[in-house]
Amino acid sequence: MAIKRKWFRLIMVTASVFVFSFCISLGMTMVNNGFTPDFLLVWLRNWLVAFCFAFPASWFLQPIIAHWVHKIKFSD
Repeated sequence: MAIKRKWFRLIMVTASVFVFSFCISLGMTMVNNGFTPDFLLVWLRNWLVAFCFAFPASWFLQPIIAHWVHKIKFSD
């Protein structure tokens, strides 16, 4: 499958935020609510909220963080 290079950042940020918001919202829902009868509904709502906050944060902060990390001198 060939995808144009210009879509790389969008795909990478979306996939990362999708996976991390999935894991963190699942863990936080378990910690805060436990396994209640409406667990799935509460978790999916929390996941949507987490994704909506995490995507713009990741989109705007990722280039800044990458710039900082590139300034670090690494050795082999």
